[in-house]
Amino acid sequence: MTPTRSPSFLHYALALSATGLLALLVLIHHPPPKPQPIDRSPTLFSAHRARVDIAALTAFGPRPVGINGQPHPSSHQQARDYVMQRLRELGLSPELQTGQACHRSRCAQVENIVARRAASEQADQREPLVLLSHYDSVASGPGAGDAASGVATILEVIRALNVKASWQRPLVVVIDDGEEAGLLGARLLPSHRFLQRVAAVLNHEARGTGGQTAMFESSRHSLWLVEAYAQSVERPVAASAIYPLYKLLPNDTDLTVLQAAGWRGLNFAFAENAHQYHTAQDSLDFLDLGSVQHMGDQSLATARAILARDTIPSDDSDGVWFELFTRRLVLYRSSLAIGLAVLQALLWLSAVFLLVRRQPGLTLRLLLIGIVRWVLVLLLAGAVGFVVSKLILALSLTPRPWHRQPLPTWLALSTLTVCVTSLGQLLACRWSPPSSLPTLWGQSLGTLLPWTILSMLVAVKVTDASYLFTLPALFASGALLLGLWRVQSDSQTVPALVIAIAIMAATMLIWLPLIRVLFVLAGANVYFAVTIPWAILISLADPLHRLFPMRLRALMPPVLAVLGGTAIVVAVISR
Repeated sequence: MTPTRSPSFLHYALALSATGLLALLVLIHHPPPKPQPIDRSPTLFSAHRARVDIAALTAFGPRPVGINGQPHPSSHQQARDYVMQRLRELGLSPELQTGQACHRSRCAQVENIVARRAASEQADQREPLVLLSHYDSVASGPGAGDAASGVATILEVIRALNVKASWQRPLVVVIDDGEEAGLLGARLLPSHRFLQRVAAVLNHEARGTGGQTAMFESSRHSLWLVEAYAQSVERPVAASAIYPLYKLLPNDTDLTVLQAAGWRGLNFAFAENAHQYHTAQDSLDFLDLGSVQHMGDQSLATARAILARDTIPSDDSDGVWFELFTRRLVLYRSSLAIGLAVLQALLWLSAVFLLVRRQPGLTLRLLLIGIVRWVLVLLLAGAVGFVVSKLILALSLTPRPWHRQPLPTWLALSTLTVCVTSLGQLLACRWSPPSSLPTLWGQSLGTLLPWTILSMLVAVKVTDASYLFTLPALFASGALLLGLWRVQSDSQTVPALVIAIAIMAATMLIWLPLIRVLFVLAGANVYFAVTIPWAILISLADPLHRLFPMRLRALMPPVLAVLGGTAIVVAVISR
């Protein structure tokens, strides 16, 4: 099938502009905000004010805790004393919580720093908000990101809260010890007299030296916390799908221990430049102060929102959330996730019923073609990832050449995945070309069946990530139902194009931020974490792809092949 209404170039430009604009909006909101100067308003957070404390802590050098009877190095003691002095300057009276803590074969005498800022009268009896980070580091580096940045963020947040806050509950500041040795300090915290009852904890961490700061974890049954975050933070970066992905990594934080003790809280961290994590390059020279600014802005806004609450729920439900261009957090309860998945399935079945009426003898064949195309796209993406990663590995003659510079390999994997799958779609069109718009919609319904199945399964099993499949499939089912009902004539090129662009846009809106998150978490170290998400996204681009003349579609694979080949060369020489 070829569109019958001209000009086809205008149609192509419309689709390219619409989808390109959406991708651009995701990209331009990817960098963290600019660090604010020292003379910024005292009610607001300044990364350059926090930088002073980061510089002081990292100047002591690595700050590991003494393990199994070994004494703490002098740098550790200097950092402890510095933090306590800074808390005194901020009007608090810090004290040390000391004790022996063990994890597996590692034991240490940890020294947690704890300070309490009282609220007035009755408010002081309420559960406190806890601000948490750790002052120790690994022995291999000064820990500017992990976690001098977290300590400095808390100190700057306290300064701003002293200027402006509604103190409806007390504040407890905890800068704990031994986190790097096995979350040792956190294991003592629940026994402290200030921490017998806790409203919430905001934990500040890092797994790199740059990038946006994400609120990547929320404790269970604490949707009110995420709502407070969503309503107060100007540039939210959060998605409930991040946590299931994060749990696949061999990393835990203090919040892991504290959740097991019944605490509720949020975890903040930045994670780009992960090759500098736990190395000598985790230093002030490599630290992106924009990441510190983003962490501080979010922490301060959330802390103010929680401190202003005179009541908090004793229990709450779980939720699903994701951000739109780091400007707004979309949030709904987990119970709605299953309802949306059921609604999507009903819409899909309604569209299939309409297809049976439009194409009574071809429905099963069209659905099967769509399913086969979905499977082939994923198989092609997996094959591309395997071949490209092996090729770069062979040409570079070094193990994991993409570890320090993941972007060129990631670009090669991404562009060549789109290239090969686009070529596969061209060949599939020649093998089974849609003869009319109803047949195109029918094949697209077949492609949507795996989405529908995954939507139901994920909604039940991994509700946090359900929006990834449910929302694009819900939008696509409604659009295809509309197409089968109202857009059937081949002369209706423009309405058909609008439907196809809408399906693609909804999918990109959900999946491009996830692809960005996967790049931050895994870089190019796991090829299928790059290629499979692209393939899933591309599977719903098929209607848009096939609404253009063959000569225009044929331009995409060679252009992408050149870009992918160039990225391979750069990946090899930049190892």
